[in-house]
Amino acid sequence: MTDKLSGTWKATVRNIIYTHSSDSEAFVSGNKDIFRHMGKGIWGIRNEYLQELKRAFPELWDVIEQSTKDSTHDNKKGPS
Repeated sequence: MTDKLSGTWKATVRNIIYTHSSDSEAFVSGNKDIFRHMGKGIWGIRNEYLQELKRAFPELWDVIEQSTKDSTHDNKKGPS
């Protein structure tokens, strides 16, 4: 992929998250409530939507699960 991200891509992503989360004051009634606030600056996908993603993109899900396992394993090692 050679497309470049615009300089405002972070703001665009943030807007999508906020307008699709009932945890945000910017939530738009009628939008799917996809994201959940997990902590300061940390957002996750609600479980029911994770299951949809898993069914729709099984190959991608395998990559995500493997990277999560690798990340968890790396975190258990402690600081270098």
